Order: sequence, then structure tokens, then C-alpha cells
Amino acid sequence: MHRIEETAAQSVKGSFTLLIGNYISLIVNAAGTILVALMLSPAEYGLFTITLVLPSLFSLFTNWGIDQALINFIARHRSQKKQDEISSLIRTGYVFKIALGVLLSIALYLSAEFLTTVVLKRPEVSEYVRIASIYIFSSTIYNIAISILTGFEKMDNRALLTIIQALIKGTLSPALVYIGYGVTGVVIGHVASYFAAAFTGLIVVILMTRTLPRKQDSTISPNTLRLLLGYGLPLSLGAILTGLAGQFNGFLLSWFILDELIGNYSVATRFVSLLSVVSASIVTTFLPAFSKYDVNHERKLTEDIYQGSVRYSTIFLIPFTCLMITLSGPGISTLFGAKYPYAPLYLARAHSQSTSS
Repeated sequence: MHRIEETAAQSVKGSFTLLIGNYISLIVNAAGTILVALMLSPAEYGLFTITLVLPSLFSLFTNWGIDQALINFIARHRSQKKQDEISSLIRTGYVFKIALGVLLSIALYLSAEFLTTVVLKRPEVSEYVRIASIYIFSSTIYNIAISILTGFEKMDNRALLTIIQALIKGTLSPALVYIGYGVTGVVIGHVASYFAAAFTGLIVVILMTRTLPRKQDSTISPNTLRLLLGYGLPLSLGAILTGLAGQFNGFLLSWFILDELIGNYSVATRFVSLLSVVSASIVTTFLPAFSKYDVNHERKLTEDIYQGSVRYSTIFLIPFTCLMITLSGPGISTLFGAKYPYAPLYLARAHSQSTSS
């Protein structure tokens, strides 16, 4: 029982640390988003939303389950005192994802004009998409850094990266819009925030892992890559299918909906993210916790920690969902006034769908 209590204590502490960091970053992002949305017209804000559809779609294919595999195997090797296996995991994961991020960024940059004209039917956003293509590479490196930190259960460092990303985006984007860069400024701020956070994450990972013991063959290993892909690919297929459904929604918006209405919809979805921050913080900390247990040999312990995680999640999510349903609609009206008149209606619809599901 002592092992379960230790795991639970680490998970609770980690989730609170991550929750605090996520909410600090969310508040900073929200302040920046409000300023940007007030300075841009609803149609311009809609164009920014459309710009991110293609980079987000390409980003779905940068993971291949490597992030989840790194969390799992780093946490497992640490639990089993196999520290010398970790260096090869990290090096192999970084090289694979850097190569993939570069290739996909170049592919989007070169095909931006064709895709925005033929697929999105919005040729006016092609230049924005070219700038945003860098987001694919930077977010790829950012995501692998936070996955490694999660595997080491360094939730304070992971929270620091999210705060850095939010601070840069929340300050740079409004500043660039204010001095006259418009939608281009928002896109630059979005891309630069992930690039800076990714670079910071790389430095943190290097400093954190430089004292790890290494095998003589701890360099990039095809066997290690097969191990990571063997675990991660089945997980990534589900994530890709889910992501494709979300991006298809973005295509439908660009095909049939006015830019002004897309801007209203985007403002509404920013408030829905308040709830996802809570659930994501809890889920993230439990993945390395579950990785420490072998379900084939420790079935009872795994069941106990699972049941505890469900109770712990429910305590927070149900009251917070009710609070969001009550306050988010008036919040939009207070912050934006009559500039985004349809956003409260879209938000109410989004809440009803999330509660019914």
C-alpha cells in the first residue's frame, strides 16, 4: 500500500503544480487573446483561425506516438532503476521528431499556395500559412520536451515551459497587432512563442539529463526507435483520427462560413479551453504513474490506482464544468461587449454538447 500512496502523492502534487502553471499560462494567453480580438475585426480574427487549420493538420503527423512512448518508457525505466537506458530513448526520439518536423514544415511551406486555394478556398491566407509552417517544427520540439519532462515527473519544469510560451504569445501578438502588423503579427507571435519554448525546453532537457549514466551504445538506435514506434504507433492512430475530425471541422468553416462568424466561433472556443486545462493537467500526471506498474503482474495495484484516479478527477471536473456553464456566457459579453454577438450562443451550444457527451 505504501507504493500506491507514494504514487498518489506524486500524482496529486504534480497535477496541482501543472494545473497552476497551466492556469497562469491560460490567464496570460487569455489577456493576449482579448487584446488581439479587440484590436482586430471579427473577420480578421476569423482569418487567423483559418490560417491555423493547415499547420494543425500537418502537426498531427509529427508525433507517431513518440511523445507518449517517451513518457511511458522514461517513467518505467526510472521506476525499475534502469537509468542507463534513458539517454538512448531521448536522443533517438529527438532526432526522429526533428527530422519529421523539418520535412513537414518544408512540405507545408512549399504547398501553401496550392492548399489554401484548392483545399481551404481562401487564397488570401497563403502568406500567413507560409509563416505558420514554422509552427510545425517548433511545436514538435516543444512537445517532445514536455513529454520528457513528464516522464521524469518534473511538472514544475513542464509548467515553466507553458508559462514561457504563453508570456511570449500573450505579449508579442498584441504588440505586433498594435503597431500595425494585423493578422501577420498574430501569426508571428503564435509561431515565435512555440519556438522560444521549444529552445528553452531543449536546454532544460540537456541540463537535466547530462548526468545520466549511459551505455556505450546509448547513441541513436534503430532498436530504440522500433521500441518507441511499437508502443506509440497504435496510440497515434487514434489521436490522428480524432485530430482529423477536428480539422475537418476547420475545412467546413473555411468553405461555408463567413470570416466574421468564424471569429465569433473562435472566441467562444477559447472559453471552452478553460475546462480542458483541468482535465489535461490531471490526465498528464497519471500517465507516468500508470507506467510504473506492470498490469500483468500487479493487476490489483493497477486497479486501485485507476479507481483512485477516477474519483480524484471527478471531484474537480464536475463542479468546474457547472461553474463554466454558468459564467462563461456572461464573461464573453462583459469582455467583448457587442463586438462578437454570436460568441455566447456558440459557447452555450459547445457546453451542451460537452455535457451530453
